[in-house]
Amino acid sequence: MKHLTRKLFATLVAICLFVPFVQIVHADDDGYYYQSVHVDVEVNDAREYKITETLDVYYNEERHGIIRTIPLSSSVENYKIEDISVQGAPADISTSSYSANIKIGDANETVTGLKRYIVSYTLKHYKDYDEDYDYVYLNLLGNEYDTYVETFSATITLDSSLEVLSQTVTSGSTYSTTNKYVDFTNKGNVFSYSSNQKIPSYNAVTVQMQLPQDSFVNAPQYVFHFTVEENNTEIVVNEEKDYEVSRHLVITNNTDADSSYLFSPEFDDYYDDYDVLDFKASDDSTLSVSYIHTYLKPYETKDVTVTYTLHPKTISRSNNKFTIVTRYDDVETKNASFTITYPEDTFTYEVTAGRYNDEEASANDYIVTQNGSTVSLQLVKTYYQGEVLELYVEPDISMFHRPTPPWFYVSMVISSILALGALLLKLTKFGSKVPETIEFYPPEGLNPLEIGYLIDHTIDNKDITSMILYWASKGCLQIFPAASKNYIFNRLQNPPFECPAYEYDLFEGFFDCGFGSEVSTNDLEDNFYIYADAAKKAVTEKYAEYRKTGKLFGRERNEQSIWKKTGGISFLFTVLGCLPAIFSWAIATYINSGALSFEFFVSVFLGIFMFAGLKAVARGLANPYGSKLASVFLIIFGAIFTFIPFAIGAGLNFQSGNALYIYMGGTILSAVVILMTSNVQKYTEYGERLMSSVLGFRTFIKTAEKERLEALLEDNPEYFYDILPYAQVLHVTSIWEKKFENILIEPPTWYVSEAPFTTRSFVRDMTNMNDVASFKSDPPYSSSDSGGGFSGGGGGFSGGGSSGGGSGGGGSSSW
Repeated sequence: MKHLTRKLFATLVAICLFVPFVQIVHADDDGYYYQSVHVDVEVNDAREYKITETLDVYYNEERHGIIRTIPLSSSVENYKIEDISVQGAPADISTSSYSANIKIGDANETVTGLKRYIVSYTLKHYKDYDEDYDYVYLNLLGNEYDTYVETFSATITLDSSLEVLSQTVTSGSTYSTTNKYVDFTNKGNVFSYSSNQKIPSYNAVTVQMQLPQDSFVNAPQYVFHFTVEENNTEIVVNEEKDYEVSRHLVITNNTDADSSYLFSPEFDDYYDDYDVLDFKASDDSTLSVSYIHTYLKPYETKDVTVTYTLHPKTISRSNNKFTIVTRYDDVETKNASFTITYPEDTFTYEVTAGRYNDEEASANDYIVTQNGSTVSLQLVKTYYQGEVLELYVEPDISMFHRPTPPWFYVSMVISSILALGALLLKLTKFGSKVPETIEFYPPEGLNPLEIGYLIDHTIDNKDITSMILYWASKGCLQIFPAASKNYIFNRLQNPPFECPAYEYDLFEGFFDCGFGSEVSTNDLEDNFYIYADAAKKAVTEKYAEYRKTGKLFGRERNEQSIWKKTGGISFLFTVLGCLPAIFSWAIATYINSGALSFEFFVSVFLGIFMFAGLKAVARGLANPYGSKLASVFLIIFGAIFTFIPFAIGAGLNFQSGNALYIYMGGTILSAVVILMTSNVQKYTEYGERLMSSVLGFRTFIKTAEKERLEALLEDNPEYFYDILPYAQVLHVTSIWEKKFENILIEPPTWYVSEAPFTTRSFVRDMTNMNDVASFKSDPPYSSSDSGGGFSGGGGGFSGGGSSGGGSGGGGSSSW
């Protein structure tokens, strides 16, 4: 049984770790494809790549043109793009710190059939930091083309002064290290490539050429924001299992502006939570919540020593990971050392170093030694941005055991009594139902986003994108269906002057994602989420219990709060609900091992999933006004997420004696209390009045009779369209649509479509538009072309390259 539960636990953890990295399967855009793509590249000794793309695009459907996006960072370096030009159609060119965006075509005209565009630009690179060779690492075809390429060809012509020692060609999906689609030859310094079959969407063609060191004699040298002359760290783990830290840094600000060099007081994730104690600095460096701030004037070099104690509240991992050089900062590190001393010498260690996709760095880059209970690491070479150096130490986990207090036994009984008291409080005091008043319109001054928050106390992306339809009904924009998965919006005017500030910012941000006064759902991807998150925060704060006063730690009661002051009681219920389970797990592990052993920490980890599942079940049961499908999903998903970790935890060495019964009893008691007390908030007088109107409005939508709707239409011919965005956030869209099946209404002036108009088709199209816009409003997934903003020259080329890992490339979409 023990072995089986351990396997189940390992499987659960693997699934939890794997899920965030699952990539979405991309679908082709069937409205166009590339009949041929030909790329000419000229490479000179300044490490400039002068690129000309000849794009023969065949449009199966009417489109304005294409949008060509070129990233400005690869997996190993950043670079500049200059001299962008387009032949064959008008083009709108814009650049950001992340990419160049070339929108080709005429907004007033559409094209079909074959169309040729010629796009030219220059990628300017810095010197790379590889000490053995120079490299050309280039995506001839990017991995973000959303349609296939029927025929692909390319030539790379190198300056006569350049000599290629070896070449690797990869083609296929992102990170592929094989060549599936391309044949290649060369004659002197001219290298030719041609496809041997159709290249599917989201597949790249990447070339990596190795040249002798110092081939790019005229390439510029990148100047980093900071140079770390020294970064020396000493850590002693004392008998109390605290980390006594001393860090000495010599830092130079290489810019002409005042700057703050930031570094974290922690080193990575060898504890769950921690306190920073006794912080001292030799200069004016300060400690914030997450960082130590060292302030430098222009071109100043500062010598800084900081000391402090890290007190881990709970040690949960035997594998201690210490990051000595991080890859994310705009920094070059010339010298660094790291030393850690444990109370005992029973541990093993290993070092990870290098860049993304090339972390098998030479052991000559550093020196690592062990002397008794001390491990020391010293840099030998200079480390540049994008490179990482990490030390993994795995001590004996018993080294971090802390004795279990004897009052744990008594606390189990006390916590159970308190939890039952909380349950009685919930059953007797909280949970009154709000009366409804029938309303023909939503409460005055509330937009759909706020109604969506009030009805289920959360804001999702569909609540955000319901504002598009709301703005259209207010005459602020027009909607043009461009394709099944893309819509175009034209700006007509700003939202009304009296609208909330966050709504105006959201509207501006919506069109900032596009070009001028036009934006499409495709443009929202990787951009709109920033404005959406700000709007979510603003609405949540609008109805929060307290507002900030602007003074330090100042808060005042919010008159617009919809909840009474129940935050303390809610927190109390949560704590009391969890106590029986937590104490029962601690006692069970103590019975089995005599200490808070590994099984206890695993049980706490499983408990997080279990309680999350319980919260999901409670949320599904307590969401009568939200989506029924969502409620059912929450209940089923939560039940599964609750049972699996509970069963696994029960098998973790809790089979003997009373340990299993204590574990199960405490867990079941916690589950009952949490389920019963998950919704303890009570409406304020204002909140009850507001919710009464919202629920009454929702009830009217569900029960309105034809005669009443016809009378409302006579007073307001746009009534159906004005209410539709509210119906979306109230999850009654289909009901609202059916109410008008036998009522004649005119199509809205702001919806421009050649398809025949019916209420049913219109609502289906607007629902689809909202779904597409909602999906595009998610935060971006990790980009395979971007290395996290590395600046300067490249390193880590020596792995041979992978598809999509080089400079340039990028993607294409239609509009």
